[in-house]
Amino acid sequence: MVVALEKKSKKFDPKKLIVLLAVFVLLVSTAFAWFVYTLSPITNTFTLSNFQTDIDCYFLSGNTRTETTNYIDSDTNVIDLSLNSADANYFANFHVDVKYKGEGYGYLRVKVVTEAKDSLGYSTLMDSKPPYVLSAAYDNVDPLLNGNDQEAWFDNRNKDFCFYYASELTGNNDTFSTLQVISGAQTSNTDSGFDLDYLRNNGYTLAVAVSCEMVQINRYPQFWGMNKLPWKL
Repeated sequence: MVVALEKKSKKFDPKKLIVLLAVFVLLVSTAFAWFVYTLSPITNTFTLSNFQTDIDCYFLSGNTRTETTNYIDSDTNVIDLSLNSADANYFANFHVDVKYKGEGYGYLRVKVVTEAKDSLGYSTLMDSKPPYVLSAAYDNVDPLLNGNDQEAWFDNRNKDFCFYYASELTGNNDTFSTLQVISGAQTSNTDSGFDLDYLRNNGYTLAVAVSCEMVQINRYPQFWGMNKLPWKL
């Protein structure tokens, strides 16, 4: 007796193919993103929790204030800084103030990302920390001052490019309060690894992007992705 064996064919399901293609595209695009760094356009205002913040960047030489309007790159929206002391946008004259308002108590941080641009316009992210002068710098020598909180800026740029205001701030719903952050920059600082003479002598300029965020004191783990504030022991 001969038994005929019937070969069953599976019916093609186009929906499965669509799902597989979608997963493949997602995986490829995610992997590709690891290898690409771009300076996205910077917006100066963030709304996290119930606080509102704004950044005021400008150049100050003596009593002469120069706005950054004419020195903003139209493609990347970053601010160009000159290494020539005769220029209005001279690096050492760069100032940053932050304004905030809202309801309750919050923590504030300011992100400052600096890049060096050569004479051909090619850019590289600065490995060293540009020696910006803080209006009030956190005292690392005596970190237990005021119970490990200080009304000053803690430099956490090695980890996330941010300065943190090491104290709780009280917001006001009606008007902005203002804090000074950066009050210029040092032209010589060997400890920072920043070589101003080398950059200037080799035709470099600088570009900086600045943004700020403020969150309620109990919401920083969710918004900032950290279990402990950087200046806390």
